[in-house]
Amino acid sequence: MYQSWTEMTPDEANAFISEQPRHLLAEQDQWFQIAIADKHTDDLIGDIGICAHAPGTSAEIGFTLSPEAQGHGLAIEACRAAIDLAFSRDGVEVVEAIVDTRNLPAIALVERLGMSLDRTENAEFKGAVCSEHHFTLRRVE
Repeated sequence: MYQSWTEMTPDEANAFISEQPRHLLAEQDQWFQIAIADKHTDDLIGDIGICAHAPGTSAEIGFTLSPEAQGHGLAIEACRAAIDLAFSRDGVEVVEAIVDTRNLPAIALVERLGMSLDRTENAEFKGAVCSEHHFTLRRVE
């Protein structure tokens, strides 16, 4: 079950960090978390997860940003860097973001990234039934 960094104790956060792979996108179907820090204070303000899916032609990103850091363009900058990183992996042709249909700011963000709505599916998140939009962005040569 996903646990946001904002819900972790310092010991849980340190354990989580130590479990991360040593090479970005080293293994397929394994998530890699990257911290988002404030440029001026170096405070942790969010994170981005990246996962290259088997057979290696697609990757998924997910992101969390603290409420006080939202609305300043930081998430779009971090997501663009994560997308570039995903496309730097040989063979990745599509990057996907899955967003709860109620999360209007996240939907606006992925649309600003140039991602297109591919499909909507019913899902369960933290024990509650919801709907999720699947957005995709294809590699541009």
